[in-house]
This record gives sequence, C-alpha cells and structure tokens, in this order.
Amino acid sequence: MLKIYLYKNDELVLTKEGKKEDTEYVFGNIVYNYDNHTLIREDASFRYLLDFKNNSALVLIKEQNFSLDLEINTLSIEENDKYLKVEYVIESDDKIHNTLKIEL
Repeated sequence: MLKIYLYKNDELVLTKEGKKEDTEYVFGNIVYNYDNHTLIREDASFRYLLDFKNNSALVLIKEQNFSLDLEINTLSIEENDKYLKVEYVIESDDKIHNTLKIEL
C-alpha cells in the first residue's frame, strides 16, 4: 500500500495511506499526479495546488473566494521503484524546507 509522508524542517507533520488511480496517488484529500508532478490538497474550506515542475502554487480560500499565488522553489524530485521524493521551499515569512515522500 502507498504511504505519504510530509515533513517541515525535517519534522514529520503528516502520514497517510493511499492508493494508485491511473496517473495519481490518492491519499484522501491529497492527490499527487506523478506525470505532472502536481499536488492538490483540498477540503471544504481551501484548495492548495502545488506545481513542482513550474515552481508555482495556488491557494484558494473557498469561503471568501480568495486566491493567492505563491512561489515555490523545487530543490529536487527523486524517483525510483521504492519511493518518490520532492524537496521544496515555499514562499512564507519564514523559510521552511518541505519534503514530500511517497513510499510505493
């Protein structure tokens, strides 16, 4: 079974099991498209779209119909037969090193 791990500054902040559907890894409200290297995380209040290939991010706050474009700096995308790993920094007041790892 697939498993996703999200780290902020080397601290594990989320772990979730998921499944593969066509060209996507689905972990509940988190969907990673491995062809496009995009991640969408969505619930009733917000929608995040991170585009690792194009170093862009879009945050939509649904209740206020407000969107915000952010820059991300994708440091690396590593793929092999055991895992997919993306390291990136997202625009914010503090510089936070993020790591997304999906065990295959």
